[in-house]
Order: sequence, then C-alpha cells, then structure tokens
Amino acid sequence: VRAVPGIKAATVANQIVYGNNSNNSGVSLEPDNRGLRITAAQYAADEQMIPTFGLKLVEGRNFSADEVLDGYQAFAVSDPKIPQLIINKVMAEKLVCESVPAARTAHR
Repeated sequence: VRAVPGIKAATVANQIVYGNNSNNSGVSLEPDNRGLRITAAQYAADEQMIPTFGLKLVEGRNFSADEVLDGYQAFAVSDPKIPQLIINKVMAEKLVCESVPAARTAHR
C-alpha cells in the first residue's frame, strides 16, 4: 500500500480512534499495581503509526523499525519487555513531574 502513488503513510494497528474497538490497559510507574494507575488506550502498530494518524510528537522520538515487536512478543507473554512507549501529554503530566526524569519504567 505504501508504494501506491498518492499514499503518504500507511500502517496496521489494533484499533483506530473513534472505532468500534477499544484496547485499554492500566499504566503505573510502580510495579505490582502500587501507586497511581491510569487507564489508557493501548495502540499496537509499527513506526508508521504516528505519520499515518497525523500525530506530532511534542517530545522524544518515534519508534524505529527495529524496535517494533510482533503481537506474540508484546501480548502473549506474562512479562513482556517493551523497550519503548509513546504517551500523550495528558498521561505525561499525570505520571511525571518536572523533577522526575522522563526515562522511566512503566508497568501495566
């Protein structure tokens, strides 16, 4: 699809905004369900999701192709190792204050 003339970006994702499907998870900076837990939509896609959805990163960077995990690596194991995640500004404000470095471990 990406090779079709006129296509600017394409991705495969587990859900779309305002679609009939919603995949949500709890996110916390503390292990074992301790501390503040925020429920958030969980999108699974490749490095083309940001441009395909027309989103802009206000800080940090997009995923690289070699960081993209297949569904088994991300969802079928009891303790998945997700090397990177992208969060929105609202979640960043709720989970991280200015005195805490942005590079943190998130737990679901």
